[in-house]
This record gives sequence, structure tokens and C-alpha cells, in this order.
Amino acid sequence: METSGCDRILVVDDAGDNRILLQKILTRQCFEVYCCADGNSAIAALPSFKPDLILLDVVMEEMDGFETCAQIKANPKYEDIPVIFVTAADERHHISKGFRAGAVDYITKPINATEVLARVSCHLKLSHQTRQLKEAATNFETILKGITVPIFTVSPSGEFQFINPACENILGYSLAHLKQHTFFDLLSSPYKEQIQQSFGQHSRFSSLKEYGRPHEIKWQPPDGSQSALEVSICPVSLDQTYFVVSIHDITSQKNREQVLEQQAMMDALTRLPNRRMLFEFLTQELAHQQRHPRPLLVMFCDIDYFKKYNDHYGHLDGDQTLKKVGEALQQCVRKKDDIVARYGGEEFVIVITGVAQEIAEKISQNTIDQVAALDIPHTASSVATHVTLSAGAIWLPSASNQTSHSLLEHADKVLYQAKESGRNQLCFEQVTSFSKAAG
Repeated sequence: METSGCDRILVVDDAGDNRILLQKILTRQCFEVYCCADGNSAIAALPSFKPDLILLDVVMEEMDGFETCAQIKANPKYEDIPVIFVTAADERHHISKGFRAGAVDYITKPINATEVLARVSCHLKLSHQTRQLKEAATNFETILKGITVPIFTVSPSGEFQFINPACENILGYSLAHLKQHTFFDLLSSPYKEQIQQSFGQHSRFSSLKEYGRPHEIKWQPPDGSQSALEVSICPVSLDQTYFVVSIHDITSQKNREQVLEQQAMMDALTRLPNRRMLFEFLTQELAHQQRHPRPLLVMFCDIDYFKKYNDHYGHLDGDQTLKKVGEALQQCVRKKDDIVARYGGEEFVIVITGVAQEIAEKISQNTIDQVAALDIPHTASSVATHVTLSAGAIWLPSASNQTSHSLLEHADKVLYQAKESGRNQLCFEQVTSFSKAAG
């Protein structure tokens, strides 16, 4: 059975007159036509004739049109071939059954040439367009496979459809595994909600450029680690609408930013938190106090006569002393939600949360003793032959009505009292209330 380059129509009808009439109508329009008298013959002809469309009679003796159509559609090779039923006018009740069997349209008898050609031409055009879209989608997928940029595609509902090898390496999952989930399932909040919203709003964007703004998401590979990914999402319509998602792994960049952020929060000399981090810590603690009030110890410390120390021993020795004092003060802090910070120069601040007044006073005195126990020589001091500390400590049963500035300002005033009283000592004050400092 040889075929030409024109569209091929398979006519299936057990009535010879109908086959002849349909063949005449179609061959006049240069269609390649092959006729069969029953369903079994039609199915047998499919591999060799490879029709672009089938005209199928409903009522036939051996196998009716519904069963023939169902068997054709059950084969993945032929499921996309459009089937048009040919039915008598008094058989219109069969139409809905025909559509359920897989037909795309119907033609009524007696056969009208104009109707036949109009319906055949329309569905051939639709079939060609569908085939072209599917071929374009297949070609597009082939291109994506060869691209070194990590890319995957998902449906509007988040179902994975394709993932290229470069993307599989970054995500850590195969397509088979990903198909068990949706794209949204593997995201964490608030990124999950952001991406879902973007998918839901894709029709509102006027251009791919506007839609393709990068989203930063957190991704968890199979090893349990956390990756930072930047994804750009672009809607594409070929045989269906789906989203092409390109990925850029920015984990290293984010880690570097985190390191830089941590460095910006740390004192370069002592490696203790600096003033900036101290204020952030106090801001978070005071926010926590609004929900869960708890006792708070704030302690301002100052190395006695440190300028004289630098003048006498030199700044290099002075730096080493600052490090040693910082390490000694750090020993007084045991919990993660406490802090020892270098406030500036020779000043340090200690903040300890959730501690009773008696314990707070012992901790405060211990800081003085810890520094003295270092026994760092300081012959230029007016109060001792070794490095000593003056400290002003305030303890509050709750700091929910305070600000960072008011707490530090009051602790600084108590430190001033310790200095005025002769240095090398602790001034401890229980505070129930005081006015907030501005800011």
C-alpha cells in the first residue's frame, strides 16, 4: 500500500455505496483514500496506511464503530488520529457515546460533500497543529537536555515534567523521584507560598522578561543539607502550558555573605560580638520580653587605667591584654541566649538572661575575680599591681518596658559609681523601674 505526501484518509463502512461516495468526494480534493468494509480490516490497515484521519461508520455487522474506535484509541501509536463518526440522522442518540469512545466529530447520512470536506479539513488542520506542537515540545526537551544550565519544567500545578542532567546534579533527585512530589512539596516557607503565587498569576504578566525575575529559594537535597538556589521561572505554551525553571546555585555566595555578616558583627581583635551585634541581641531580647518577661542582668565593665597600661607596656601588649580579658569574661557566660561583647576600647558589656538576683550578683563579682586571677602585670595602675576591672551591673526582674539604650545608659551610670568609689570593684544595683533613654 503506497502513499503519497498528501493527507491520508481511512474510510471504514460496511456499505459499499457509502465507501465509493466518500472516496470520490475526498479524492477530488487530492486526499489519499483507503477503504475498509469492517473494523478488523481497518485496524489491520493502520500500520501500513498510517492515516491522518479516519471516517468511521457507527453501525457495522462484525464490530461496530464504537468498539473499533475504542481499540484504535487504546493503542498509543494511533490514539492521536482524529476519528469522525458517520451516522444516520435517526442515530443521533449514538453521538454522545461516540465522543466517549474517542471521536472528535460526526457526519450525518445522507452524506453531503460540503459537510464532509469542511469537517475533514477542520480536523486535519487541528491534528497537524497538535502534532507540530508536540514535535516542538519534543525538540524543545531535546535542546534542554543538552544545555549545561540547570533547567527543569513543571506544570502549573507544580508537577515535574522534565529535568536535565545539570539540574539533576544540583537538586540531588532524579526525575522519577521528583514525580512522586510536586515542586511546591520540596520548598520551604515562605518561598513555597511565593512560588505558588507566581505560578497562579502567570497569566497576568505581560512579558516573559517581567515574569522571569529571579526568586531565591531554600532547597533541601537528599543529604539533608540546605542549599540556596536562585530560580527564574518562565511560562511556555507549546502542546500545553508549563513552566521552564532555570536554576543558579548561590549557596557559596550566600555562605560568603553570611561569613561577611558575621565578621561585621564581631570585634576583629577579641573575636567577641561587637557593639552592633550587642544592640541586635538586646533588640531581640526585649522583643522576647514583651511575650515572655524574665529577669535580666546587664553589666558594663571597664579595664582600670588602661590608657596608662598602653603608655607603659605598648599597644601590642595592650591588644593581648584585651584578648585575655575578653576570654576571661567569656567564661562567665554559659547559655546561648547570653552575650559578652566588646563595646569599644577597654569597655565590655555582659548580658545574661533568666537569672535570679542572687545568682546575678555572684556572676557579676565573679567577672571581677576572673580578670584579677589572670594576674597580668600593671605597674602603672593606681589600684593594684595587676590588671583589674571596674564593673557596674543592673538586675531587673523584667525589662519588657525598657529599650537597649536605657539599659546600657543605666548600667554605664552604675559603672561610673564603681570608678568614683575607687575602681577595682563592682557596683550592683537592683532596678525595678527607671525612665527610658531617648532612642
